[in-house]
Amino acid sequence: MKISSVLAVTLICSSLAACKLGFEAKDPDDKDQSIYSGPSEGKWWELTFTGSGNNYELRRRPSPSSSQTDFTLKGTMTRLDSGYAQFSVSSKTGSGDNVGSNFVALEFGNEAFVLYPVESGADELIAIVPKDKCPSNDVRGNGLFLERPEDNATSDSIAWLGSFTYGISDKSARLSDGLALDDDFTRQNDVSTSSADCEDGIAEHNNGNHFLADNSAVIELDAGENNYRRVFSLPARSINAIADSNGNYVGFARDFAAPDDVFYIRAECTDGQCSLYQVSDIENPEASTQLYYTLNFDDNLNVNNSAGLATGDITNHPVNGDPQNQSNIACSINTSFSSEVGSNTKNYQFLHCNAQSPYNRERLLHLVLLLES
Repeated sequence: MKISSVLAVTLICSSLAACKLGFEAKDPDDKDQSIYSGPSEGKWWELTFTGSGNNYELRRRPSPSSSQTDFTLKGTMTRLDSGYAQFSVSSKTGSGDNVGSNFVALEFGNEAFVLYPVESGADELIAIVPKDKCPSNDVRGNGLFLERPEDNATSDSIAWLGSFTYGISDKSARLSDGLALDDDFTRQNDVSTSSADCEDGIAEHNNGNHFLADNSAVIELDAGENNYRRVFSLPARSINAIADSNGNYVGFARDFAAPDDVFYIRAECTDGQCSLYQVSDIENPEASTQLYYTLNFDDNLNVNNSAGLATGDITNHPVNGDPQNQSNIACSINTSFSSEVGSNTKNYQFLHCNAQSPYNRERLLHLVLLLES
């Protein structure tokens, strides 16, 4: 399949600086139901909050149009002081035998959740966005591939992230200023999808499903033989100075070449330099001091600071004698993102990055890091 069709159909939308920071989705702390949905490994995930917002139900289905349910989990969510959200599992029905007593997520206000793999042995991060409402205005943001397992990250002709637009009039999506991860971060041609009607927050495309909200979306592409690819985009904001991204973050890493392919991670960032540590205790991330990566952003921000995009390099720090290597990284950086959580407005900043894995530059490293500021 041509790269253009892959890029075009696999992106997520979010707002630019000109758009408002909040979201129209119902807040999880409202008494009414609040629902989020998205794809992973060809399946459809739906997270529903009820009552005070702490009670949840998570379902996995074969597809959005399917009435069947693979399994259902029920329990309560707790927002940990560390920045992670923990979901206890009090009941399981269906084929959920591989699910433990809890699972973990990053909560981007009422815009999106990113779930750590729910089932043991799974390695895909699950991005979900508000459901039941199609975009009311054109939306824009930065979209990043969550995976492209068959593609070479050293190529100068494959975009791994870029600026995304979804137009409600033509019902199509466009990726502009896409970036490769080669040494020059080569710009890619604009690509766009064919039209697909949105109903209840989902547009069923001939090559995959679009999960759309006012300011966020997850779009899935079936590239054949169940080779699913997704892109996830979060709100884009301009960067005045790389020092604006200073802070301590928590999040997830998925490295297609590292000894551990998916793991919890934290980052300490100061003036464009970040030390990243693998986390063993999500309730006390700072207790983890094993350095895993170091990240250095270019001094001039490179690429497009008005869209919140920056490039740099990332280096691994093996503990088992493997060689240390440096590779290329590109990130969407948002240092001014706010959203309603319960009765409060919370402020966040995040780093959302794609890189060549330092363990094998042909493979992808995906980072999503969140800080409540």
